[in-house]
Amino acid sequence: MAFKFFNQLNIRDCGVSCIKMIAYSYGKSYSPDYLRKLSGYNKTGTTMFALSRLAEKIGLRPRGVRLAIDSLQQIDSPCIIHWKQNHFVVLLKVNKSREYKVADPAVGIISYNRHEFIDGWCVDDRRQGHVLLLEPSPKFYEDKEDVDEKAGVNWQFFLQYLRHCKPQAAALLCAFLFGLAMQLVTPFLMKSFIDIGIEGRNFGFIKLVIIAQLVLIISSTIVNFVRTRVALRLSNILNLSILSDFWIKVTKLPISYFDKFHTGDIIKRLGDHSIIQNFMTNTAISVFSSVINFAIYSIVLVLFNPQLFVVFMGGNLIYFLWIKAFMPVRRKLNYQSFELGAKNQTTTIQLIEGMQDIKLNNAEHTKRWFWEDVQTKVFRFGFKTMDINQFQSAGGLLISQIKDITLSLIVAKLVIDGNITLGTMVSVQYIIGQLSGPISTFISLIQSTQDAKISLERLNDIHKIKDEEDSEMAQVSHLPEDADQIQIRSLSYAYAGSDELVLKNIDLDIPIGKTTAIVGTSGGGKSTLMKILMKSYTDYSGDIHYGDLDLKNVSHSFWRSISGFVVHEGFIFNDTIERNIALSEEFPDEASLDKCCQIAKIQDFVRSLPNGYKTIIGTEGVGVSQGQKQRFLIARALYKAPKMLFLDEATNSLDTNTESKIIEDLQAYTKSKTVIVIAHRLSTIKNADQIVVMENGEIQETGTHTSLISKRGTYYQLVEKQIETLIL
Repeated sequence: MAFKFFNQLNIRDCGVSCIKMIAYSYGKSYSPDYLRKLSGYNKTGTTMFALSRLAEKIGLRPRGVRLAIDSLQQIDSPCIIHWKQNHFVVLLKVNKSREYKVADPAVGIISYNRHEFIDGWCVDDRRQGHVLLLEPSPKFYEDKEDVDEKAGVNWQFFLQYLRHCKPQAAALLCAFLFGLAMQLVTPFLMKSFIDIGIEGRNFGFIKLVIIAQLVLIISSTIVNFVRTRVALRLSNILNLSILSDFWIKVTKLPISYFDKFHTGDIIKRLGDHSIIQNFMTNTAISVFSSVINFAIYSIVLVLFNPQLFVVFMGGNLIYFLWIKAFMPVRRKLNYQSFELGAKNQTTTIQLIEGMQDIKLNNAEHTKRWFWEDVQTKVFRFGFKTMDINQFQSAGGLLISQIKDITLSLIVAKLVIDGNITLGTMVSVQYIIGQLSGPISTFISLIQSTQDAKISLERLNDIHKIKDEEDSEMAQVSHLPEDADQIQIRSLSYAYAGSDELVLKNIDLDIPIGKTTAIVGTSGGGKSTLMKILMKSYTDYSGDIHYGDLDLKNVSHSFWRSISGFVVHEGFIFNDTIERNIALSEEFPDEASLDKCCQIAKIQDFVRSLPNGYKTIIGTEGVGVSQGQKQRFLIARALYKAPKMLFLDEATNSLDTNTESKIIEDLQAYTKSKTVIVIAHRLSTIKNADQIVVMENGEIQETGTHTSLISKRGTYYQLVEKQIETLIL
């Protein structure tokens, strides 16, 4: 099968996209989401080793090698190379002229000269780089299943939004048809004005034509005014509807999705909706108008003189081919411009934000020289871009002018020979001008269509993900009243694409209405277990029951409505203090705010502010320390009056005195509530009803503080090490 290019859909999707392209070239089509699950995709992206494991899972035979640049010419099939130490691309072929053709998932298919390729691929002065060679094994062809899923959304999905805007769409169509009719009348008026009015010396007819033209101008102005307002209203309605539905979909996604993808991926998809909405309104209307104009004016021009039409189309075909010849070069320049602009911005920001460290380490000259080197590259690139633009513009202008001069000569000859009148000549010039507009629109349509197609693929990536709560599965919104414990049996968990278990066959009973603390060394599986109990991760093996009710059958929204959460990556919104604490309430209860802030020991800080709970905090408001942020998050969790409380390192940024006061008040507040807490400071959980010690994804021991100390096991060693650290 011929090689087909696929764009990467997310910031870190380059490796997955490369595997998809190579698999497709051997006749198999896989969806990006399927490949991500196999590879263990997350925010950090992937590695060459992870890509080789992914290739093995789908039946490709990988071989990672380090080659010299001259050895690349001996490779006769697509391979993956590591590009600029932070990206993966597919090397398609190396020409005899040493031109390197590369499929870059972020940009497209680009050709590099030897110097540019060395700069992007080689990792040392020996001109060597990393290559992942791939070829299909029998296993690749044995699997007949085509796992590439159908699109979750398509153009029909977006066109349904137009059904709710029929009045605006109809008004827009009427305005367009009226404007088109007025444009069609113009060349005939011009012909009559000259042939009958001027040459016939009929001043009365001239006045009549002028009055008609004034009426057309006024009518056209009014129609354009109405059309612009209707188009803007239609655009706003579509934009609001489409984006609102997108946010509804995003809020229904599993929490685990946001652990894997960057914020920039979501923001990019907001831009994708704008691209599609613009394509549906502005671009589609413009193209529709251009097609109608081109068809009608072409017929009129052919009726006037077929020879003129042939010359016009031939000239524009040459112009189109000229512009198309520059598209690969401009794509490459756009990529380099984006890359260089990002580097320039990063260098400037680092120079400003890192000034303290720069001065403390006497690095002013070094960092400034590095910045100046980047500016030199920007300056040189600007000249290179200008050269290409000037060459393309000059060539395009020359082609257009030669075409216009040729048409003028033909028209003039026809007038002199008496084949057409002077009025017809003026009308023909007008018609040719009207035909030039659609040609430009058709050229820009190529890029607009490609952008819209890529945007649609990225949106499919979101819409194909199942909602957190499966509508086809019955969800329970209550808990058994007689339950006395949460039972965990044979619980195991591995992150997507990884064969290594993070949790290994865990059996644990968590008493309801009591406090259970989970402790252990970093990487032991504590936070993963917590997230499973929070219903953030649901793709585990084993059973978790609340009494006799399977936790998987409990509604996510209900579980969160009765639970309070404090996680170490909690977020403070750019809003008032009261809205940061009472996230889901429009009018928070001040008495509840006071109570929660008092327990969280943040009330004195709130009272010291002139506007109290109305004070805006966050990125654009009053700055808060990490300790104050944690106390606000504790107050937020308590404000829900939860039956269950999940605390993951909830006080690790607080001083010992403040922490002990909060722990004391929390213990009083959480009596008869189920509390699950993770803490590294063992002194904060010594009064827990149950302490669970985890290491390497397994439970080492459980018990109370006293019983575990008496065992002199893992917990005893952790306590002993912390005491030694405090003494030192």
